[in-house]
Amino acid sequence: MKRREFVKTGCSLCVALGAGMLVPALSSCSTPPVYKAEVLDGSVSIPLSLFNESEFQIVRPDRYGYDIGVQRLGDETYQSFALRCTHANNELSYSGNGFVCGLHGSRFDRQGLVTRGPAQQPLRKLPTNISGGNLVILLH
Repeated sequence: MKRREFVKTGCSLCVALGAGMLVPALSSCSTPPVYKAEVLDGSVSIPLSLFNESEFQIVRPDRYGYDIGVQRLGDETYQSFALRCTHANNELSYSGNGFVCGLHGSRFDRQGLVTRGPAQQPLRKLPTNISGGNLVILLH
């Protein structure tokens, strides 16, 4: 084998191996599904079937200003919270297994608890109830 072929084959092998390791790593960083919902009478309603594929959903209510994180805790137990930083009221972005504030770097886990400041308070929980195959989230 000539030197040029050896280098070309070696580089191709490295790229293939690197891609094989990178794809699973990136898939764990993927953003959870976002469900767009209409606000009616101060609440949003989402189908419980959304949780067949994932224990966690992000809900984007129209005219609310912030996304909502919703976690299924059990068969009929859910918790939801506004994805709004408790330090400076900035919108949060999904990052790994939690949320980050781009303004000052506060981090929260999927349960809404602070994992890194400057925020000191957990995310604001929003009351939920189940009605006719839907999860109703009260925004006020």
